[in-house]
Amino acid sequence: MKFIVFWIDPIVHSILGQGPDTQPSDGPSVVQETARIGLILFLFKLRRVCGQLGVSTIFFVKKLRTLASTLAWKTLWNRSEPLLLWVIFVGMLESFGTEDEGWYVETTAMAAHWMGIKSWNDTLETVKQFPWIDGLFDDACDRFNKRFLDIMLNLEKAVISP
Repeated sequence: MKFIVFWIDPIVHSILGQGPDTQPSDGPSVVQETARIGLILFLFKLRRVCGQLGVSTIFFVKKLRTLASTLAWKTLWNRSEPLLLWVIFVGMLESFGTEDEGWYVETTAMAAHWMGIKSWNDTLETVKQFPWIDGLFDDACDRFNKRFLDIMLNLEKAVISP
């Protein structure tokens, strides 16, 4: 618990305080806000695993979906595609049991497919290039693996290519 109080909480509070005053509208601010929300989701999961109760991500899961579905796709992500995949992947893992869950699974699979990634393991390898702690998301990954692969298979059958 000391790790959370002395290391993680100050980082979380700093990141929470850095949000924009208005909805981001230009490319760099969309990428920055999307990455900030992904990091918040990641750190909130870490806080829960370390025993901090009352840590909810529902607001940020919804906010990320809104940002990604309305603005982020209009942004040129060509240099930041792996970052976008990591953020949406973390959002997917945190969306379990919410009304946004289906959107996240489908969007994550489509983003991976569009990047030329063909498997769950390759997707995991890509997202693990960003903040990741082995074992932290294992249960969540197990819950989404089959649905993700089914969507990837359907994308391949439909011959939807990048």
